[in-house]
Amino acid sequence: MTRTLFGSALLGLTLTGCMPTSGLTGLAMSDRPADDDAAPLDEQVDEDGNDIDELDDTESTDLDDTEDAIDTEDPVDTEDPVDTEDPVDTEDPVDLGDPTDIEDPIEDPVDTEVPTTPINIDPELVIFDGYDGALYATADDGLSWVHAGDAPVDAPLVGALASVGNQWLVADSDGDLFASDDRAASWTTLPTGPWGSDAQFIAMASFDGDLYLTSAAWGREGVLYKSADGGNSWEERGLFPEGGGLDMGMSFAPDGTLYVAIRGGEVFSSSDDGWTFSAPGAYGSAWSLANIAVTDDGTLFGAGNPETTFYASADGGNSFETRGEWNNPRSISALVAQGDTLFGISVKGNVIRSTDGGWSWTDLTDWSTAASRDTLCCSGWLSVMYVD
Repeated sequence: MTRTLFGSALLGLTLTGCMPTSGLTGLAMSDRPADDDAAPLDEQVDEDGNDIDELDDTESTDLDDTEDAIDTEDPVDTEDPVDTEDPVDTEDPVDLGDPTDIEDPIEDPVDTEVPTTPINIDPELVIFDGYDGALYATADDGLSWVHAGDAPVDAPLVGALASVGNQWLVADSDGDLFASDDRAASWTTLPTGPWGSDAQFIAMASFDGDLYLTSAAWGREGVLYKSADGGNSWEERGLFPEGGGLDMGMSFAPDGTLYVAIRGGEVFSSSDDGWTFSAPGAYGSAWSLANIAVTDDGTLFGAGNPETTFYASADGGNSFETRGEWNNPRSISALVAQGDTLFGISVKGNVIRSTDGGWSWTDLTDWSTAASRDTLCCSGWLSVMYVD
């Protein structure tokens, strides 16, 4: 059995660099050939017929005689200019490879077209950051993170992340869907999904090899779609009451029960593969985020306000009890279960973990240490999945 759990986050403020290239140009110059019609200087004579070269250097000559000795008005026949058809011997051209002596040659620019190398870890948890489309992964229970790659999305955006088999899939609210089978190093664009016409919020998860996606918007019912071929085609399933709010969450229980949460902590469930939904209950306050996860014992957990309070339901969402709290301004925006262990992820970087059913939480690390941007000032929607 394979299942991918999902969490999403509130979109924060969006704040808004090129590699120089250079080259060298070499210029080749050649001596200008003399005109064939011009008289050689050694054959020119003065007005008395004396060879100029044979003049005695000690002989007195005034300026007038010198001007008359050489005709400066037409020394070269300009009607027959230099032969431009073959001014340079092209059989032995000038070497343009090193036209000047450069003490510090320019280095070759970095090749930005080189594909991303797949990460060399076996990921357990993966985060998709909707602010810039980056994905981050950990293989040691969230203690350290690496930048896995970037999805080809039009960020920032509302996005969702899930996996089917060895494929990672990223969807956006416009119906775009991308798949990677090399852990985010490269991506394939799949056919546009049917939820792209008016969706504002989406959530995505997988169960037993099938892919599920919910779509919602203000003023209409939420819709569930199912794909049995890895996202290449979709079938519309059931509806649930208006899915308005700022985010959505979706998670499967081990027995196949599907839970969908919307802003305010309201939970819907389906036990018939998404054909019909009931509304068993809710957790938290009206401002609670739609963060839900189901552990292996079937307990449904939610994360909501005030601050970040964790709630648990052992009866399929009909009733919830308050568990632990995490008092930190960087509120938890995604929740995921790995076995009976819970992980909470903040858009600001924090990763927390509970191994006692949500009663106590440990601050593990900061996933944003693998990011190339400041996550404290720029936040996006988060989606997180556990990879079997």
